[in-house]
Amino acid sequence: MQFVNKLEKTIEGWLKPAPHLPEDWRKWLSNNVWWLALIGVVLSVLSAASAFYTALFTNNYLNYINSFYKAYGIESPSYGSWGLNMSMYMLVMYIGIVVGAIIMGMAIKHLKSKQEKGWDLMFLAMLVAAAAQLISVLFNLSNLIGGILSTAIGLAIGSYFLFEIKPYFKKTKTTKKSE
Repeated sequence: MQFVNKLEKTIEGWLKPAPHLPEDWRKWLSNNVWWLALIGVVLSVLSAASAFYTALFTNNYLNYINSFYKAYGIESPSYGSWGLNMSMYMLVMYIGIVVGAIIMGMAIKHLKSKQEKGWDLMFLAMLVAAAAQLISVLFNLSNLIGGILSTAIGLAIGSYFLFEIKPYFKKTKTTKKSE
C-alpha cells in the first residue's frame, strides 16, 4: 500500500500546476461520483460478460475450424503464439474488469457519504484498470505503441478528474472498541 500512497503523491504533484475545474463543477462531481461509479460497475459487469462470451465464441470457432480440418484429413493450422497471446489478453482483461468492478462497487457507499476511503478505492480501481490494460497490451503486440498511449491518456484524464474532487472526501474517525 505504501507504493500506492507514493504514486498518489507523485500524481498529485504532477497535477498541481494543471488548471482546475470551476468550484461548482468540482462540487457537483464530488456529490455525484457515487452514481457515476455505480454506472461504471454496471458497464463493467456488461463488459465482463461480453469478454467472457467473446472468449467462448472464439474458442468454439477455433474448435469448429479444427474439427473441419480433421474431418477432411487435413492438418489443422497452428495458432501458436497468436492463440496463446489472445487467450492471455482476454484473461488479463477479464480479470482486470472484474477486479475493477468489485473495487468500484466497494467504493460506492463511501463515495456517497464523502469518505476518503471511497476516493482511495476509486484511485485503486483506476490503477487496476491501467495495470490490466498495460499487461494486456503486452500480450497483444499488434498495437503496442497505440495501446500504451491510449492507456496513458486514459490514466491522465481519469487522474485529473479524480484529483479534482479529492479535497471533498474526508477521513472518517475510527473508534476502537474496548474489549
